[in-house]
Amino acid sequence: TGFLLNKMSEKTMNDLNPEFRSFRQSSVYLGGTQNRGNSFTMLHRRHGFPENRALKVLPGEESEFKLYFSPDVAMANELCSTGDAEPGEFKFFQWSTVWLPKQLDLEYESKCWLTLKAPVDIIFEEHGPSQQPLWRRLVGSLPAGLLQSK
Repeated sequence: TGFLLNKMSEKTMNDLNPEFRSFRQSSVYLGGTQNRGNSFTMLHRRHGFPENRALKVLPGEESEFKLYFSPDVAMANELCSTGDAEPGEFKFFQWSTVWLPKQLDLEYESKCWLTLKAPVDIIFEEHGPSQQPLWRRLVGSLPAGLLQSK
């Protein structure tokens, strides 16, 4: 399972879960096109959440940070209410992108994906309509001439 990082929906958390006061203004992103199982997920970097699941890194990559996805928005809301966390530390997604078993590994080995190291904080930035899309900013940060059509 994966998530698109920069496809903001027109919804906020207030539209989906107004009871979580800390997140009422938080944007909800479309994580993909597939609505399977739990279609709502929260991405964050906090240890200790019940049902935390670590996000898998790319094959062969060592990760110095951990990203988790969890359904426990109530715990995140409580941390923000007590000042132990900030709402910007959490990102919310409806739906996801799902691959068949081993499909993503095969696509990666076949070089279907451009991968690059980027600061994890970029995941939690708001990507408003006035900004360049996330993918354009990241690809634009690559050295000149690296991407050339042959």
